Amino acid sequence: MQEAEKHPFSLVESALISLLGSAVFGAQLPEKIEADIDLVLKEAEKQTVFPCVFHIIESRNLFPVNPNWMLRFQKHIARNVQVFYQHLMAHELMTEAGIPYTIMKGYASAQFYPEPTLRSMGDVDLYVGEQSMQKVRSFLTQKGFAVSSLNHSHHWAFKKDQAVLEVHWLPSGVPASDTGKIKSKFDDLLEKRVLYKAEQGSMYLTDTLHHGMILLLHTANHLSAGGIGLRHLMDWLVFESSMPEQTFCELFEDDLKQMGLWQL
Repeated sequence: MQEAEKHPFSLVESALISLLGSAVFGAQLPEKIEADIDLVLKEAEKQTVFPCVFHIIESRNLFPVNPNWMLRFQKHIARNVQVFYQHLMAHELMTEAGIPYTIMKGYASAQFYPEPTLRSMGDVDLYVGEQSMQKVRSFLTQKGFAVSSLNHSHHWAFKKDQAVLEVHWLPSGVPASDTGKIKSKFDDLLEKRVLYKAEQGSMYLTDTLHHGMILLLHTANHLSAGGIGLRHLMDWLVFESSMPEQTFCELFEDDLKQMGLWQL
């Protein structure tokens, strides 16, 4: 059998991985990083890991950087904080409406990072289950949210000002061909949710098992749809490394094998 062709990392890719490993896991940096730091930061933005990478560079004074990068970093952090408060707002809305929900991804992923505000944030993903979707739509439209999408196979999207709430009846990645084997794994998702409390407010997050399954389904979905970025990998790595290997296997192996995700 012909040996597979090797594809070594470029200088930019190697530098990005080293900086990210140091920022998130405390890995030792190489003595010298040869790559153009502007190109590294551009790639970090493309891979949605810019705040982590810039922070390790700036906090350790590793390289002189253009002031424009600092401005962009501040904008990223401001956006992350804004979305964090949107998670808290979603909790207040769902509580007022009497609709059980749980956060998927978003802050459920950010909490595993050494500094959650450095994890790039996007929309707020909520799971409420199919039986609550019409109630959510009616309530959010009364609160001034506009429906921005109703044609997705797993969620509806609602927008108000800068907030976008993606309200799910299924986690992203559950295939249309699923006979119920995967979907049934989330029947108790709301029952097992965990209340997260912060000084600024509260929100419900997915429990450990369901969070892991949601991350892998989301990653598998991106792989089949065109590829994954470093943030997908980092979300999984910081989560998996939060527990001993034996604990991980005991918790996940049976379910992931049944779902066809154990090898992934």
